[in-house]
Amino acid sequence: MAPFLNSLRKINQLIEDSPNKSVGQQIWLPQSSTQPVRTMHDGRQPQYGLKYLGPNLLPFDHHDIKVYVDNLFLEGKLIPVEAAGIEVDAGSWVRSGIAMAGVDDEELRISRLLDFVEKELPTAEARYSDWTAFALKWAELSSLVHCGNNTVHQNRLRGIGDTLNTIFTDWLAEHYSSLINLPPTNPAMVHHVPRRLARDIEELRGNRVGLIVIDGLALDQWVTIRQFLQKQDVDLVVRESAIFAWIPTLTTVSRQAIFSGKLPFYFPVSINSTNSEEKL
Repeated sequence: MAPFLNSLRKINQLIEDSPNKSVGQQIWLPQSSTQPVRTMHDGRQPQYGLKYLGPNLLPFDHHDIKVYVDNLFLEGKLIPVEAAGIEVDAGSWVRSGIAMAGVDDEELRISRLLDFVEKELPTAEARYSDWTAFALKWAELSSLVHCGNNTVHQNRLRGIGDTLNTIFTDWLAEHYSSLINLPPTNPAMVHHVPRRLARDIEELRGNRVGLIVIDGLALDQWVTIRQFLQKQDVDLVVRESAIFAWIPTLTTVSRQAIFSGKLPFYFPVSINSTNSEEKL
């Protein structure tokens, strides 16, 4: 059991700290094929210089792991690798993790992501965390579809979006007000941000924390920026989460809530202006 748990931790670390790399997958793929495994001249397995301690060969095909691996590639948490000479069936769970020459992998990923989000639509009784997690998947899909010219994908995305908006409207009417007083450990709304930053500063013991607010940036546009940043710096660590804005979702409301850490009820005088942001 201990080696298996160690492998799970290592996979989690690969996802958390190296979102742009799939080193473990590159090692595992040749082992899983019918080709002979590469060895050193003295018969030992090659050393890969992995960043984290643990087994070189991660059990991606273990039944408790492989059910998640496919989705991690679809959602952009792991990046497909090139695997020359390895043949995989189109329907295989491994296919999402392999970039094949002459194949439109992006088209395949969009089709599978559309199927995935259609099945995983949150309900009107879902938890708020289900909605924020889904928002990141929806942004990944939207970014891919909007960057392409496939009318079928665009129409299908729009149709799912209409259903999604109806469900989300019902959810907001019933559950939105309960988000206000949730603890800021995992922020649920924009006014929770300052208290979360204060906790981070406390834990970092003197190190500084920066808050950058980019107004009017849609979540699917952030996906595009994130990919560009990761290409510029492969060692960049990105941990993503989503929070709810205040309704109405206006600059003067949400941005002041971020900087003040207060509910809009407490800044009525400046509710229609951004002039007080520096003071807040």
